[in-house]
Parts: sequence; C-alpha cells; structure tokens
Amino acid sequence: MLCEQVRKLAAGKLAQSLRQMKVTATLQDNNILLDYSLLRAPVFTTSYIDTVIKGDVAYKGRRTGTPTALRSWPAVPGSSSKMATIYITDYIMNALGVLLHNAGALSYNVTRNEVSSSFRAGLSLSCSGSSFCAGTLFPELAQQYPDGWLEAGLRTNTPPKIIMGNNIVRGNFSGILELYVRRPNGQKIRVATVTAFMSIPLSLSISNNVIKATPGAP
Repeated sequence: MLCEQVRKLAAGKLAQSLRQMKVTATLQDNNILLDYSLLRAPVFTTSYIDTVIKGDVAYKGRRTGTPTALRSWPAVPGSSSKMATIYITDYIMNALGVLLHNAGALSYNVTRNEVSSSFRAGLSLSCSGSSFCAGTLFPELAQQYPDGWLEAGLRTNTPPKIIMGNNIVRGNFSGILELYVRRPNGQKIRVATVTAFMSIPLSLSISNNVIKATPGAP
C-alpha cells in the first residue's frame, strides 16, 4: 500500500515538479549561462541515488571551444556514515575560462579615463614641477614623447587553469602586459611587452549572481 502511494506521488506531483524545474542558471548580468540538465535518467537504488548533469556553460551565447572531456571522479567509498556526499570538479570553471579567453573577455586596459583624477597626472611623461610622474621612471620616453602619457593593456595569452584538490583552489594565470604611449593626436605607440605567469590560491563565492574570486598569498 505504501509503495503504491509512493508510486502515485512520483507519477503525479513529483513528475510535474520535475518537468517544471529550471535546468539553467544565469550569472554576471545574464552574460553567463549554466546548463545543468540531465545527461541521462537518474539511477535509484536502495543505497544511493546517482545523477549525471551536463554542467555546460556559455558566455553571451558562445559555446564554441568549450572543453568536453570529463575528468575522472574520485573513488566512491563503499560505506559512509554521512547522509549525502557531493563531488565537485573544476570542469565548469575551466570551461568558462576557455570561453572567456576565446571571447577576449579576459583583458583590461588602463587609460587616463580608467584611473582616479588624483593618479591621472602620474601617467604623464612630463612632470609638473617636482611632482612624480611616469617620465621620472622612463626618461627616454619622456624625452622622445614629452606630450604623451602611458597606457597599459593586460590580457590572457592562454585560458586560465583552475585546479581543485587537497582542500584548496588554485588559479594559474598566464598573460601579456603591454605598455603604450598615447599622444594628443590619438597616436598609440607600443613601447614594451612583458609576459607574466601567476599561480595563486583562490577563495570563490557567488553573491547576487556575481562570481567573485578572492586571491590569497601565493
């Protein structure tokens, strides 16, 4: 009798609820779409429930270039005193990193309009009086472009890599820093290029549908 009641519940209200359940979520002002629809029907046994979800990501409608290889799961213990065990991999974060890199979204430009007014004069190659400016650090540029100021651009040259394990999350980032001189006529002259690599621990969180990463000490 009880089994029949459970069967009716599953076929009725539960099935209806499952059909109406959302299988996508959006982040970053709807620019990022997370698809966690089922890849196959759930498996129910007397000891566990096994489900496999897609975990696909898209950035502004782009899915091209997303890695599809599934990483191996850790061995599931035969018995446990815990009621439920949830395994999380770094697949979604790394897939998102590939999408953002391919879309050119992992870049940042530092211009006079991007900095505070108190720091803006420091980008100039001509120092006013005894004040410190970029011309102090780069006297050759100051002599060649006395009417110019410095700008910088930072971009990734490979997709970032998130590594999860041993109770830590670590991010590996490789990027290119380019230094430019901007002149009043709009001319932009590249004067230096530096390649950098960083590996730092990260603390990830989601607040108001915004993904936040707080770096720790390297």
